[in-house]
Amino acid sequence: MTMPTKEASSSLAFFVILWYDILSMFWKNKNFKALGKFFLLIFALCFILLNFPYVVYYSERASMSLNYRVILAKLAMPDFAKQEKLAWIWEVKAQEISGNIFIDKIGVKAPLVFADNQVKMTDSQLRELLDRGALFYDGSVLPGKIGKTIILGHSAPAGWPEIKHDNVFSDISKLKNSEKIIIEINNKEYVYAVFDQFIVDRGGDLPEYTDLTKSENVLLLVSCWPPGKRAKRIVLAAQFIKL
Repeated sequence: MTMPTKEASSSLAFFVILWYDILSMFWKNKNFKALGKFFLLIFALCFILLNFPYVVYYSERASMSLNYRVILAKLAMPDFAKQEKLAWIWEVKAQEISGNIFIDKIGVKAPLVFADNQVKMTDSQLRELLDRGALFYDGSVLPGKIGKTIILGHSAPAGWPEIKHDNVFSDISKLKNSEKIIIEINNKEYVYAVFDQFIVDRGGDLPEYTDLTKSENVLLLVSCWPPGKRAKRIVLAAQFIKL
Protein backbone atom coordinates (compact mmCIF):
# COMPACT_ATOMS: atom_id res chain seq x y z
CA MET A 1 0.00 0.00 0.00
CA THR A 2 1.23 3.48 -0.82
CA MET A 3 0.29 6.88 0.52
CA PRO A 4 -2.06 9.00 -1.70
CA THR A 5 -0.31 11.27 -4.17
CA LYS A 6 -0.22 15.07 -4.12
CA GLU A 7 -2.35 15.10 -7.30
CA ALA A 8 -5.04 13.09 -5.51
CA SER A 9 -4.95 15.49 -2.57
CA SER A 10 -5.34 18.52 -4.89
CA SER A 11 -8.30 16.91 -6.65
CA LEU A 12 -9.89 16.20 -3.30
CA ALA A 13 -9.50 19.83 -2.20
CA PHE A 14 -11.15 21.06 -5.42
CA PHE A 15 -13.99 18.59 -4.91
CA VAL A 16 -14.59 19.78 -1.33
CA ILE A 17 -14.72 23.48 -2.35
CA LEU A 18 -17.10 22.73 -5.23
CA TRP A 19 -19.53 20.80 -3.06
CA TYR A 20 -19.36 23.44 -0.34
CA ASP A 21 -20.50 26.11 -2.81
CA ILE A 22 -23.34 23.91 -4.07
CA LEU A 23 -24.58 23.04 -0.60
CA SER A 24 -24.41 26.67 0.55
CA MET A 25 -26.68 27.66 -2.32
CA PHE A 26 -29.26 25.04 -1.45
CA TRP A 27 -29.14 25.64 2.29
CA LYS A 28 -30.14 29.30 2.00
CA ASN A 29 -33.49 28.29 0.51
CA LYS A 30 -35.84 26.46 2.90
CA ASN A 31 -37.50 24.64 0.01
CA PHE A 32 -34.23 23.05 -0.89
CA LYS A 33 -33.11 21.96 2.62
CA ALA A 34 -34.29 18.40 2.14
CA LEU A 35 -32.50 18.21 -1.18
CA GLY A 36 -29.45 19.77 0.48
CA LYS A 37 -29.39 17.01 3.10
CA PHE A 38 -29.48 14.44 0.33
CA PHE A 39 -26.52 16.11 -1.39
CA LEU A 40 -24.73 16.25 1.97
CA LEU A 41 -25.08 12.49 2.34
CA ILE A 42 -23.81 11.94 -1.19
CA PHE A 43 -20.89 14.26 -0.46
CA ALA A 44 -19.97 12.32 2.69
CA LEU A 45 -19.97 9.02 0.81
CA CYS A 46 -17.92 10.47 -2.05
CA PHE A 47 -15.47 12.02 0.40
CA ILE A 48 -14.88 8.64 2.09
CA LEU A 49 -14.40 6.89 -1.25
CA LEU A 50 -11.96 9.51 -2.56
CA ASN A 51 -10.13 9.59 0.75
CA PHE A 52 -10.14 5.81 1.16
CA PRO A 53 -6.33 5.34 0.93
CA TYR A 54 -5.91 7.64 3.94
CA VAL A 55 -8.61 5.83 5.89
CA VAL A 56 -7.01 2.44 5.25
CA TYR A 57 -3.49 3.70 5.94
CA TYR A 58 -4.25 5.08 9.40
CA SER A 59 -6.73 2.40 10.45
CA GLU A 60 -4.24 -0.37 9.63
CA ARG A 61 -1.50 1.48 11.45
CA ALA A 62 -3.70 1.86 14.54
CA SER A 63 -4.59 -1.84 14.47
CA MET A 64 -0.92 -2.79 14.82
CA SER A 65 -0.58 -1.24 18.28
CA LEU A 66 -3.81 -2.90 19.46
CA ASN A 67 -2.40 -6.27 18.49
CA TYR A 68 0.72 -5.74 20.59
CA ARG A 69 -1.32 -4.83 23.66
CA VAL A 70 -2.91 -8.28 23.43
CA ILE A 71 0.50 -9.89 22.99
CA LEU A 72 2.02 -8.09 25.97
CA ALA A 73 -0.94 -8.85 28.22
CA LYS A 74 -0.61 -12.54 27.36
CA LEU A 75 3.15 -12.57 27.84
CA ALA A 76 2.78 -11.13 31.32
CA MET A 77 1.14 -14.34 32.52
CA PRO A 78 3.70 -17.20 32.07
CA ASP A 79 5.75 -18.35 35.05
CA PHE A 80 9.07 -17.77 33.30
CA ALA A 81 8.28 -14.05 33.08
CA LYS A 82 7.48 -13.81 36.79
CA GLN A 83 10.66 -15.67 37.71
CA GLU A 84 12.98 -13.59 35.57
CA LYS A 85 11.42 -10.14 35.60
CA LEU A 86 12.91 -8.83 38.86
CA ALA A 87 16.44 -9.83 37.87
CA TRP A 88 15.89 -8.39 34.39
CA ILE A 89 14.70 -5.00 35.69
CA TRP A 90 17.65 -4.65 38.05
CA GLU A 91 20.07 -5.59 35.28
CA VAL A 92 18.60 -2.98 32.95
CA LYS A 93 18.80 -0.31 35.63
CA ALA A 94 22.36 -1.28 36.54
CA GLN A 95 23.82 -0.53 33.12
CA GLU A 96 23.15 1.12 29.81
CA ILE A 97 21.80 -1.47 27.39
CA SER A 98 21.65 -1.03 23.65
CA GLY A 99 21.34 -3.51 20.84
CA ASN A 100 20.36 -4.41 17.31
CA ILE A 101 18.80 -7.30 15.44
CA PHE A 102 20.21 -8.53 12.12
CA ILE A 103 18.57 -11.04 9.77
CA ASP A 104 20.62 -11.00 6.59
CA LYS A 105 18.36 -13.43 4.72
CA ILE A 106 15.46 -10.96 4.68
CA GLY A 107 17.41 -7.72 4.94
CA VAL A 108 16.52 -6.84 8.53
CA LYS A 109 18.75 -4.43 10.41
CA ALA A 110 16.98 -2.63 13.24
CA PRO A 111 17.71 -1.25 16.70
CA LEU A 112 16.37 -2.99 19.78
CA VAL A 113 14.17 -0.91 22.05
CA PHE A 114 14.25 -1.48 25.82
CA ALA A 115 11.58 -0.30 28.26
CA ASP A 116 10.16 -1.43 31.61
CA ASN A 117 6.48 -1.96 32.52
CA GLN A 118 5.37 -2.52 28.93
CA VAL A 119 2.13 -4.25 29.95
CA LYS A 120 0.94 -1.04 31.63
CA MET A 121 1.65 1.17 28.61
CA THR A 122 -1.02 2.84 26.50
CA ASP A 123 -1.51 2.12 22.80
CA SER A 124 0.27 5.32 21.83
CA GLN A 125 3.24 4.55 24.10
CA LEU A 126 3.61 1.06 22.64
CA ARG A 127 3.33 2.39 19.11
CA GLU A 128 6.03 4.94 19.82
CA LEU A 129 8.38 2.22 21.05
CA LEU A 130 7.66 -0.04 18.08
CA ASP A 131 8.20 2.88 15.70
CA ARG A 132 11.77 3.10 17.02
CA GLY A 133 12.66 -0.52 16.22
CA ALA A 134 12.09 -4.07 17.51
CA LEU A 135 10.77 -4.12 21.07
CA PHE A 136 12.60 -6.31 23.60
CA TYR A 137 9.95 -7.73 25.92
CA ASP A 138 10.90 -6.71 29.46
CA GLY A 139 9.74 -9.99 31.02
CA SER A 140 12.18 -12.13 29.06
CA VAL A 141 15.82 -13.01 29.62
CA LEU A 142 18.79 -11.41 27.94
CA PRO A 143 20.33 -13.26 24.98
CA GLY A 144 22.52 -16.20 25.90
CA LYS A 145 20.85 -16.80 29.27
CA ILE A 146 18.69 -19.79 30.12
CA GLY A 147 15.05 -19.19 29.21
CA LYS A 148 13.15 -17.26 26.52
CA THR A 149 14.21 -14.06 24.82
CA ILE A 150 11.17 -12.41 23.24
CA ILE A 151 11.27 -9.61 20.68
CA LEU A 152 8.21 -7.91 19.15
CA GLY A 153 8.12 -6.06 15.86
CA HIS A 154 5.77 -4.44 13.36
CA SER A 155 4.82 -6.12 10.11
CA ALA A 156 3.09 -4.43 7.18
CA PRO A 157 1.38 -5.44 3.91
CA ALA A 158 3.31 -5.60 0.65
CA GLY A 159 3.91 -2.12 -0.76
CA TRP A 160 3.69 -0.41 2.62
CA PRO A 161 5.78 2.80 2.63
CA GLU A 162 9.24 2.52 4.18
CA ILE A 163 8.59 4.68 7.23
CA LYS A 164 9.98 4.19 10.72
CA HIS A 165 10.15 0.42 11.40
CA ASP A 166 6.72 -0.71 10.21
CA ASN A 167 8.25 -3.44 8.03
CA VAL A 168 10.82 -4.87 10.43
CA PHE A 169 9.21 -8.34 10.76
CA SER A 170 7.11 -8.35 7.58
CA ASP A 171 9.13 -11.18 6.01
CA ILE A 172 10.01 -13.45 8.94
CA SER A 173 7.64 -16.09 7.53
CA LYS A 174 10.17 -16.56 4.69
CA LEU A 175 12.88 -17.78 7.06
CA LYS A 176 13.65 -21.50 6.98
CA ASN A 177 15.11 -23.81 9.59
CA SER A 178 18.82 -23.32 10.33
CA GLU A 179 18.88 -19.78 8.90
CA LYS A 180 20.61 -17.31 11.18
CA ILE A 181 19.47 -14.42 13.34
CA ILE A 182 21.98 -12.20 15.14
CA ILE A 183 21.15 -10.24 18.28
CA GLU A 184 23.72 -7.63 19.28
CA ILE A 185 23.75 -6.46 22.90
CA ASN A 186 26.35 -3.95 24.06
CA ASN A 187 28.62 -4.84 21.11
CA LYS A 188 28.41 -8.59 21.74
CA GLU A 189 26.79 -10.76 19.08
CA TYR A 190 24.53 -13.71 19.91
CA VAL A 191 23.83 -16.05 16.99
CA TYR A 192 20.60 -18.04 16.71
CA ALA A 193 19.40 -20.70 14.27
CA VAL A 194 15.73 -20.89 13.29
CA PHE A 195 14.06 -24.19 14.20
CA ASP A 196 10.29 -23.53 14.29
CA GLN A 197 7.56 -21.24 13.00
CA PHE A 198 3.83 -21.18 13.68
CA ILE A 199 0.68 -19.05 13.72
CA VAL A 200 -1.43 -18.55 16.84
CA ASP A 201 -4.80 -16.92 17.40
CA ARG A 202 -5.03 -13.51 18.99
CA GLY A 203 -4.54 -14.05 22.72
CA GLY A 204 -3.30 -17.61 22.17
CA ASP A 205 -0.51 -19.21 24.17
CA LEU A 206 3.07 -19.20 23.00
CA PRO A 207 4.89 -22.55 23.09
CA GLU A 208 6.91 -23.23 26.21
CA TYR A 209 9.70 -25.34 24.63
CA THR A 210 10.22 -26.58 28.19
CA ASP A 211 12.91 -29.12 27.30
CA LEU A 212 15.05 -26.39 25.74
CA THR A 213 14.37 -23.44 28.04
CA LYS A 214 15.36 -25.38 31.17
CA SER A 215 18.97 -25.46 30.00
CA GLU A 216 19.25 -23.27 26.89
CA ASN A 217 18.27 -19.91 25.43
CA VAL A 218 15.43 -19.72 22.90
CA LEU A 219 14.62 -16.59 20.88
CA LEU A 220 11.03 -15.84 19.88
CA LEU A 221 10.22 -13.18 17.28
CA VAL A 222 6.56 -12.15 17.42
CA SER A 223 4.57 -10.08 14.93
CA CYS A 224 1.02 -9.61 13.67
CA TRP A 225 -0.33 -11.96 11.02
CA PRO A 226 -1.15 -11.57 8.21
CA PRO A 227 1.25 -8.64 7.98
CA GLY A 228 -0.47 -5.49 9.21
CA LYS A 229 -3.56 -7.31 10.55
CA ARG A 230 -4.39 -8.06 14.19
CA ALA A 231 -6.46 -11.28 13.99
CA LYS A 232 -3.49 -13.62 14.51
CA ARG A 233 0.24 -13.48 15.11
CA ILE A 234 3.28 -15.25 13.76
CA VAL A 235 5.95 -16.62 16.08
CA LEU A 236 9.41 -17.56 14.87
CA ALA A 237 11.56 -19.68 17.21
CA ALA A 238 15.36 -19.82 17.08
CA GLN A 239 17.91 -21.58 19.29
CA PHE A 240 21.03 -19.90 20.63
CA ILE A 241 24.08 -21.54 19.07
CA LYS A 242 27.09 -19.31 19.76
CA LEU A 243 28.38 -16.01 21.11
